Amino acid sequence: MGLDVRALLVACLVFTGCHFVRPTVEQAEIQATVRLVSSEGSCSGVAVAKNSILTAGHCYSETPIRVYNSTGDYRCIGTSVKVDEAADLMLLHTSCELPVTARIAPYEPLQGTRVQVSGYPLGIDLPVMTEGFLTAISGRKGMSFNKQVLSAPTIGGNSGGPVWLDGQVVGIVSCGHQDYHHLNFVVRQPVISKFLMIQ
Repeated sequence: MGLDVRALLVACLVFTGCHFVRPTVEQAEIQATVRLVSSEGSCSGVAVAKNSILTAGHCYSETPIRVYNSTGDYRCIGTSVKVDEAADLMLLHTSCELPVTARIAPYEPLQGTRVQVSGYPLGIDLPVMTEGFLTAISGRKGMSFNKQVLSAPTIGGNSGGPVWLDGQVVGIVSCGHQDYHHLNFVVRQPVISKFLMIQ
C-alpha cells in the first residue's frame, strides 16, 4: 500500500497540532556567521556561498584558517582566494559545504540606520549579536570612503563579522586608522558588492 505523504502531513497538523518550524531571521544570521582561527589569531566571517566565506582582509594568514560553526564545532579549512588590502576584504574557499549562507543586500542603508552585528569576540567561542547604528561615511585623515562608522560595540575577534539589516549583509566589521581607535568601522555595501562583483 502506497504512502500518501500529503494526507499524512494534513492528519499530523489536524490531529496532533504539530507544525513546521522555520528558523527566524536572527537564527539564520547567527548560523551564517563563522569563527575563523589561525596562528595569527581569531576573526569572524560570513558564509556567502556554499564554499565561500567573506571576512576582513586584515584577517589574512599564511597558515591554515580553521572554520568553526555557531555551535563551536570545527568544520573545515578555509583558504584565501582573493584579498583586497585597501578595502580590507578577503574571500575564503572552504573544503566543506556551509549549511547556511547569507545574501549581500542590493543597496546601501541610509546613515542612521539601526543594524545588527554578529561575530565572535575574543575569549567567546559562541556567536554574539549586538545592535547599533551606521553613522557618517568617513573620509578623514588615514581613512577612505570605503568605510562607515558603526556605533555597535565590537572588540578583537569581531573583525570580518557581518553587519545585518533585514537578514541581509550591509557591511563587514573592519579596522580603523590608529587615530580613531575609539571608533568602530565597517566596509560599506557598495565596496563589498564590487569586491564580489555583484551586479
